[in-house]
Formats: sequence, C-alpha cells, structure tokens
Amino acid sequence: RANVQSLSGAAANIAAYFAWMEPGDTILGMDLGHGGHLTHGAPVTYMAKLFRFVPYRMKDADTGEIDYDALRELAIAEKPKIILGGFSAYPRELDWQRIADIAAEVGAVAMADVAHIAGLIAGGVAKNPLDHGFHILTTTTHKTLRGPRGALILSKGIVSSPLKAPEKTIENLPTLIDRSVFPGFQGGPHMHQIAAKAVALGEALQPSFKAYAEQILRNAKTMERQFLDHNVRLITGGTSNHRR
Repeated sequence: RANVQSLSGAAANIAAYFAWMEPGDTILGMDLGHGGHLTHGAPVTYMAKLFRFVPYRMKDADTGEIDYDALRELAIAEKPKIILGGFSAYPRELDWQRIADIAAEVGAVAMADVAHIAGLIAGGVAKNPLDHGFHILTTTTHKTLRGPRGALILSKGIVSSPLKAPEKTIENLPTLIDRSVFPGFQGGPHMHQIAAKAVALGEALQPSFKAYAEQILRNAKTMERQFLDHNVRLITGGTSNHRR
C-alpha cells in the first residue's frame, strides 16, 4: 500500500509514528550524531517530547559498523513499539534483515526511513527493506528519487475503509497509516504534487533510471578515492551509498 499524500519526509515519519503508537511509547532510532535524522529522536524536536526515543549508534566510526548485538540487547530491555532503520548522513548499508529479525523477536514494528537512498533502491543498486521483513517504509520524493518535494509511506497489510478505525494490528497498518495522514495530520491532498510524484515514479521505471542510480554510486566512489588520495579522513572510511 502506498500513501502518496505526505507533504514531507518529517510529516511522513510523524504520521507513521502516530499510526502505531501512543504518546510516551518507545522507539529505537539511529543517533543523530551517528547518521540518523532529526525525526529519529533528536531532543530538539517536538517528537522527542511526545515519544520516548532510545538511540543506537555505530560501534566504530572508522568502519561505520552498527553493533547489532547491542541493538538486540537494547530492544529486549526497552521493548520498543517501533525499531527504526534509516539515516540522513550514514554512508554505509544497514543490515535490514538483522534489524527486522530483532524487531520480530521483541514484537516491534520494523520501520525504514530511506529518504536519502530511495532512488538507489528504485534503480536496483541498494536493498529494499520491504524485501527483508520491514512493515513500513517512508521516503521523500525529492532526493535521489529526483521528483517534487513530498513523501510516500509504503506499508504491508490489509487495506480497509479508512472511515472506520480498525483494530491496532500489524495487518491493519495500511489503514491505520491512511487515517493518520488524513484526517489525522493533513487536510485536502495537494493533487499537483501527487501528479508530479506520479511522473517521477514513472521515470524511475525506465531503464535510464537504473543507469542514473549506478552512476550515482560511481560518482560517490570517485569522490571517495580523491579524498583518500589527498589524505582526507572519511567517516567510516568511505561510502557504500551516495552519502559521505
């Protein structure tokens, strides 16, 4: 299920949180200083006042490795409603399957924020969290997806009438999200923006988009090489995506 009405990535994340959680519930998210995003629990945000965010971090900034064993222990101890995988400034790949397995073990929803790599996923050069057990995926449409400003929320489950509030189960996530977006957070949809999103997604289906995604990675690796050749220290030692 795709909800195409969200006006921004932050709005999409907030709507997804409220679809599943109540104020005071716990979310595990990547620490902002280790590559996460403001909406993943930065204390300066209003979200951090509404929900209880517990950060996880890199084990070693020289390699970018996430300590998944520590993440599992944290999840068992904190019992989060959501485990959030995703980033705004993390230059390596996450182990989506490992995060989904940890979420399943503790009964949490696995949510991915792929705003910065959505174009790489669409182009087939990065893994799709939805193929690895994730329940919710949010993304902006104006970064590597190269569309208009806006966002999407993808989810797996049963789609029913949003006029009636369904039971809060993982199977009902699509309808819970639809109701959270409208009437929960937004009024009328911005149809001009939705039409532009459709054009961008149509372009992402073309063979040329795959070539574009592959070129992004080649460009990033070229930049990485140049920095290293000039003795510039890179966080995590390099890049596996376009972040640096």
